Amino acid sequence: MNNAKNENNANEVKPVRAIWQIANEIRAELAKAGKPCPVPAKPYLDAMLALDKVTDNYGFDSAHMIIAYFLGNSKAWKGENANKLKNELRRMIGQKETTPKGKKASSETAEQDSL
Repeated sequence: MNNAKNENNANEVKPVRAIWQIANEIRAELAKAGKPCPVPAKPYLDAMLALDKVTDNYGFDSAHMIIAYFLGNSKAWKGENANKLKNELRRMIGQKETTPKGKKASSETAEQDSL
């Protein structure tokens, strides 16, 4: 019985956070680092604060488009936390996750470890 319960827990899908929650965390990370939001990304970060799900709209723009534009315009924001939060947004819109230069993706590392 215990094994069946553990197998079910392993298959559970992690809940997706609301877009506004991620945007708030991005703002907090930028403030903690003493850095402003990259200017081209700021309007998209501001719009994300008003979004809940990827299916929402902000005016005539879809949340999907706003997230994609934020990701495209926030390339100057770097670091481990930046990468983690950007990858969370990428997963929401179905984009491939990235890893910082010099680091391998966890799946690549696991694959090499198994060799």
